[in-house]
Amino acid sequence: MIIITETDRLLLREVHPDDAAAFFAIYSRPEVNTYRVRKTLTHIGEAEKLIAENQENYGAYGYGRWTIVRKEDQQVIGMCGLRYREKLKHTDLGYNLVPEAWGQGYGTEAATACLEYGFRELGLSVIYAKAASGNTASIRIFEKCGLEKEECWESDGICDVSYLKKN
Repeated sequence: MIIITETDRLLLREVHPDDAAAFFAIYSRPEVNTYRVRKTLTHIGEAEKLIAENQENYGAYGYGRWTIVRKEDQQVIGMCGLRYREKLKHTDLGYNLVPEAWGQGYGTEAATACLEYGFRELGLSVIYAKAASGNTASIRIFEKCGLEKEECWESDGICDVSYLKKN
């Protein structure tokens, strides 16, 4: 499996079909999906579809979301990365972690690595991120990564907070 980048504690690698069971175990948990647009997964086929969609995005734009692997035990703890949003004509940062990994700095570590990769390796000039206004953990991570608050807009009845970082 292809490693995209790494940090002291994490490997970020390309998503692979073998990740379906791990992603299902993460995204089938309602607490992981509280602020996601997608619904909680109910069967493994939905995880396989998530992987296929990511691989399509990667094929079309050269990047996408990546599997987060904790180095110390090789455990898949989430997904993160950059995704080009054709409709919005920009690239955004996104991530999700298994609840057992929350509050340990993994989100900030992964997000920082993704931003550095996007600017250094992909030559992006701006990367966006979006969090629901009630998602204080993600807002805190985006601010720790140096993203600046840009605007607030309505999306599915939730006021979303948009952040951006310029290279």
